[in-house]
Amino acid sequence: MRKSVFKHLATACRRLARDNRGNTMAIVAGAIIPLTAVIGGGLDIARAHLAQSRLSQACDAAALAGRRAMSNEDIETAKPEATKFFNFNFPQGYMGTAAFTPTITHPDVGTVKVVAATTVPTTIMKIFSRASIPINVDCDATQNFDNIDIVLVLDVTGSMDNSISGEKKIVSLRKAVMALYDELAAAQAQLTSQGLRLRYAIVPYSTNVNVGKLVYAANPSYFQTSPSYQTRWPKSGGGYNYGSKSWDVTSYLAGTSVNVKNYIGGSNNNATWNGCIEERQTVSTITPTSSTAYPDIPTGAIDLNIDKVPDGNANTKWVPSFPKVIYDPDGSYLGDNHYCPVEAKRLNTMSRTDMQNYVNGLTPTGNTYHDIGMIWGARFISRGGIFAADNPSTFNDRPVNRYVIFMTDGILEPDSAGYYSYGVEKLDRRIVGGTYNTNVTDGNGSNLEKRHTARWLMACNAAKQGGASIWSIGFGSSVPSALADCASNDDQVAVSTNSTELIAKFKEIGKNIGALRLSK
Repeated sequence: MRKSVFKHLATACRRLARDNRGNTMAIVAGAIIPLTAVIGGGLDIARAHLAQSRLSQACDAAALAGRRAMSNEDIETAKPEATKFFNFNFPQGYMGTAAFTPTITHPDVGTVKVVAATTVPTTIMKIFSRASIPINVDCDATQNFDNIDIVLVLDVTGSMDNSISGEKKIVSLRKAVMALYDELAAAQAQLTSQGLRLRYAIVPYSTNVNVGKLVYAANPSYFQTSPSYQTRWPKSGGGYNYGSKSWDVTSYLAGTSVNVKNYIGGSNNNATWNGCIEERQTVSTITPTSSTAYPDIPTGAIDLNIDKVPDGNANTKWVPSFPKVIYDPDGSYLGDNHYCPVEAKRLNTMSRTDMQNYVNGLTPTGNTYHDIGMIWGARFISRGGIFAADNPSTFNDRPVNRYVIFMTDGILEPDSAGYYSYGVEKLDRRIVGGTYNTNVTDGNGSNLEKRHTARWLMACNAAKQGGASIWSIGFGSSVPSALADCASNDDQVAVSTNSTELIAKFKEIGKNIGALRLSK
């Protein structure tokens, strides 16, 4: 009996050994734990990778925003903007990450550095004693400067002596220019250390620009020596003739004080050239509709041909302003109605003291002629024309980036009876054409202000076509409607209604000059 039981048990074991049914269940049961670890770990790692990618994006955005916001190399001015951009792109608690604060530092000139680290909690892997996965990021943003040339075309007309919020506008302008200088001071020092340069030119304008002596120093032959003026001269039998007459101005151009009695008669009255000019030949066919159409500059408008170098033709040359000989045919002396700003400054490096001394000398005077200011701003920044030798496309094997900052506090205010950069308009008729008796303001269906606006925008366009980037800044409540047409794009036009806004805008321009880049 006992033997039979053992025999049956042995038989059953042999059958079981030969039967593989149900083995899969046993294998799965044995593998379920490592499979869970592999699959769960993959999911947790994927979440950590997604969080790491988002963290990197937030870091880049924060560094760039912080560098753009940083003022005068003060990292504290960068932190609020950098933090805001970081938190927007990587909100606290994103994907369950542990709370952290990014570190924002200033390791080098022109550089903002952002460092951040946190952990992503696991779901499955915590079963295996891995509660979180660490992630971290480290990024820099720096201002990548090449050589920089900046031309400031500044309205210094009589209205700049008026006040906004208790401060004269000319004082606000001085502060704004210095804010721009200070914003770029660190970049200027960095460029200098690399053998590169940042240069400024300044063109104060009103009814005229004071550029004549700069042009004469470049080449005396750029001036006519026997130009015609609206003047008077003695009659042989007494009295005077009135009209257009040529005078020899060789000594006057050279800086000699001349006795105008030799020209116009009367009592002795010495005159010395103040440096202002009459522009070159132009045409009166530029109409008000030109302000938006930007047509090609007419061949005869040599004044708007920014890169035209004077040749043997007198029409290609400038004429020195000679206010003490200017008379109306009715006998009225017009020379008192002439305004000449302080002398412009060509592109050159400037210390802070140089800049401060210069802007302190800006004095409000005269009416507003945007066209003459921009014409010379375009000439100063151009790589062609009479200053081409000083405006290379590269310096020490690095490119030169060029900018024009145009600032005005008012609309055009031409005066047909004033003596300005195109003579006396009611007599010379260089802008509107026609004859002396024709109405200047609305003669031939045209408007003098709109004609000058068209010329101003042509000069803006010439500067842009030459590769310069233009900012147009209005200051006050009465600014030209065409201000935006002069700017290179919509982001580079603004109107400031008080000193604080003007200073902030000039600082913002300083922050935007140069190309931001990430450096890992």
